[in-house]
Amino acid sequence: MAEAASSPDKRAPRRFVALDSMRGVSACIIVLLHVFGAGWITGSTFIARGNLFVDFFFVLSGFVIAASYGERLAQGFPMRSFAFLRLGRLYPLHLAMLVVFAGLVGLREAGVFPADAIAWQMGSHEPGQFVRALLMVENFAPGTSGWNGPSWSIEVELWTYLIAALAFAWLGRSAAIVFAFIAAGAGGAMLLYYMGIKPMPLGLNPYNLLRCLFAFSLGVIAWEGHRRFTGAWLLPRGLTTVLELGLVLLCVLAITFAPTIPLRTGIPFLFTALLLVLAHERGWVSHLLMRRFPVLLGTLSYSIYMTHAAVLLTIAMLAANLGWFDPTIGPVPGSRGTVLERIVADLVAFGMLGVVILVSWCTYRWIERPAREWSRKIVARRDAARAEAIAPTF
Repeated sequence: MAEAASSPDKRAPRRFVALDSMRGVSACIIVLLHVFGAGWITGSTFIARGNLFVDFFFVLSGFVIAASYGERLAQGFPMRSFAFLRLGRLYPLHLAMLVVFAGLVGLREAGVFPADAIAWQMGSHEPGQFVRALLMVENFAPGTSGWNGPSWSIEVELWTYLIAALAFAWLGRSAAIVFAFIAAGAGGAMLLYYMGIKPMPLGLNPYNLLRCLFAFSLGVIAWEGHRRFTGAWLLPRGLTTVLELGLVLLCVLAITFAPTIPLRTGIPFLFTALLLVLAHERGWVSHLLMRRFPVLLGTLSYSIYMTHAAVLLTIAMLAANLGWFDPTIGPVPGSRGTVLERIVADLVAFGMLGVVILVSWCTYRWIERPAREWSRKIVARRDAARAEAIAPTF
């Protein structure tokens, strides 16, 4: 996941705080999805389709990477530095969570945790899959999600970053035109998949990469529009609020009621429109997103997304050992079939979300942020003479 743009360089774009917070809200919705709850909120169709918010991550990544690195790469910012910074952002927490899952699987094999729990069926914990996860290539192989299921999107984002870096470095501002063709091609290929035509060259499964390329490209195009026309789009605050509320409502209604296939290709366009309006930070919704707690969620969003599967699994195993929960009838406490009262199911789900946020604060403080700062120092030291003169790292 890309961060919202931030830099001490006066030529760099400002930080889009509301968009950062919206990413945090999206991560929380995905956590509630994976509770598979039976509550009024967690059992709703909207939450059940929460996986669509991964597309918001992809659109936002395209917007932010284009804003933060597009011009820098075109001006000569070293691609190895870009790749190292992206790895410094993504890989340390990814690796840490693989280690955590290895420990949890070890406890299962030792008989400490029940081996017949439904939660174990949510992923494939084979040694070969672990190696592919270390190399961030497991996503391309057919089959179930691997050790840390949510990491599939991080893997395809990393490869998309590299494709984007090549486009920006070679084509400069003309890269936006190429991304328009990429969006059209990836979107068309996705439609073939929905029609049952699933080409798998060399046995690989490119669908998730296509999904990321499609939404990421829309984000790049959105940044180009924002950069060129932001002054002309400076609407009155009241009208901006109406647009923000209208787009939020439209997204909720589409996710809840739209048929599956047109929704999957259409929701990235809705997310792109919402992103463009929120980026101005002039309406009531964006101002709400800029308050302290949503900003905290935005800061922790990557940790929330990457840690939640392990946290939910750990809660389920501990609750099973204490006799509070039967892991053979649901993946986690509060999931469908484990709680009769809907309000209780929602309370349990939001309680687990709170635990995920607390754990994420710890991983952000002790893993994510130190690793990111370390990678920045390495890049600044190795490429200071050239890279920092062209486009200072951030």
